[in-house]
Amino acid sequence: MLNMWLFMISLLIPIFLQAQVLDDKIAVLQLSHRSDVNENEVIYLTAQIQEQVQTMIKGRYQVITQENILTLLPENQKLEDCIDRCEVDIGRMLGAALIITGQLIQFGTQKELRCMLKLHDSKTATLLSSQTIKGKNIDEIEAQLNQGISQLLKDGLGQEIGIDQEIKKAGHLEQQVQAMETHYREVKNDWEQIKIMWIDRDENKMPMVISAITLFLKKYQDHPLGNAFEGESQQLLAELKRTQIKKGLQQRLGLEMEIILIKGGSFVMGQEQKVKIKDFYMGQSEVTVAQYRKCIEAGVCTKPYWHECGVWDGIKLKVGQIDEMFMGDDQPVICIDWHQARTFSQWVGGDLPSEAQWEYAARAQGKKIMYPWGDQHINCQYAVMNTGENGCGLGRTWAVCRKTKGHSEQGLCDMMGNVWEWVLDEFHESDVGRPRDGGAWCGDRGCLNQQVARVFRGGGWYDDHAVMNVSHRLKMSGRRRVDCLGFRVVLDIK
Repeated sequence: MLNMWLFMISLLIPIFLQAQVLDDKIAVLQLSHRSDVNENEVIYLTAQIQEQVQTMIKGRYQVITQENILTLLPENQKLEDCIDRCEVDIGRMLGAALIITGQLIQFGTQKELRCMLKLHDSKTATLLSSQTIKGKNIDEIEAQLNQGISQLLKDGLGQEIGIDQEIKKAGHLEQQVQAMETHYREVKNDWEQIKIMWIDRDENKMPMVISAITLFLKKYQDHPLGNAFEGESQQLLAELKRTQIKKGLQQRLGLEMEIILIKGGSFVMGQEQKVKIKDFYMGQSEVTVAQYRKCIEAGVCTKPYWHECGVWDGIKLKVGQIDEMFMGDDQPVICIDWHQARTFSQWVGGDLPSEAQWEYAARAQGKKIMYPWGDQHINCQYAVMNTGENGCGLGRTWAVCRKTKGHSEQGLCDMMGNVWEWVLDEFHESDVGRPRDGGAWCGDRGCLNQQVARVFRGGGWYDDHAVMNVSHRLKMSGRRRVDCLGFRVVLDIK
């Protein structure tokens, strides 16, 4: 990525050195971000930055609006590709004397947010100042914006700071490139050494490689010139941790249990309640009969109540025995209560998902959509449901993950239909008091109360479209078991 940056700089140096007359205007480009940051929060924060800049420099510079920026730039010019590469060129295209760019990034295991802002002079082709605003969430970042932007403008329009001061004193963009090259070589060398450690993919080395990547990320997380290999290293780290967890599941179950990484973020849940979610792993499918049987054989789980289960007779639920066609190895396990579901989940090293985790995952990591696949109307192409006939004509559950068109963007299957899914939370009528950290909402520590109603989500094989969406929720005593209710597991990222 940085090589491409350097190539772009070499092409743009002649443009930077050309004398141009620029108006006294300032442009605030939309913040760049990775996929683990909510795009709606990025748009909102960019608007707040522009508004505060306009207030602070009123009478000195004219702020170019976001609408005018998009109008003035060529159609093929992508602003998100310009962070640390072509800001000056963009500034000149816009006729702006100054340009503010930035990134909104999550750092570290605690997922601290950092808003890194930079002020550039389009006339002299220099970086005037930079500021980093840190916070646990978007609200904390917003609360510090006024102070951060004030300091950015003060440093940039008064005196320069840090490494940029030395670069500007030298007066040559080539020296800035040289500093970037030196830093890039150092980071690349560190990263190459880690990749050599993992070149033979020896699983015995996995813990050592995970530790090395963790230290690598920590070493450069506060460096003003950043880490060009941060995304690549985080991706490998997540994959290694996922492999470790899958290996543990394989050893315990004696068979495969596919898990999917769900990247954290924030989203609006229920009645405009903003909830923050940390990274977690979720079972790709509902737990199957074969997987649950392993827990029974280990002497940990009790058998499903197949002989005294809530069975749908076409009109209502009545207690009875389910048909053997529900008991195939690849079928989602049903006729188990909330406590049995949680026992299995804890046995494999995880737990039931909180209601917030479940909905965030069903929304393809918090998107404003009706279904895990988007907004296309639900039918039997996407989910096992009732569209006139129960179970899309089979009159029962299907083997898991057969409706591939209904998978989420991350690869989760059957989040809509087939069977409803227990979640960890107790049932509450309103959102008042819901934890904002994505945790389960229970009246006792550990969610151990066996007398309360529990939430279940997702829809089952004999439900129609009316209850099939990512926000619909129902309740039932945690002691009940029915022929359309199962579960899936989540595992924390250690």
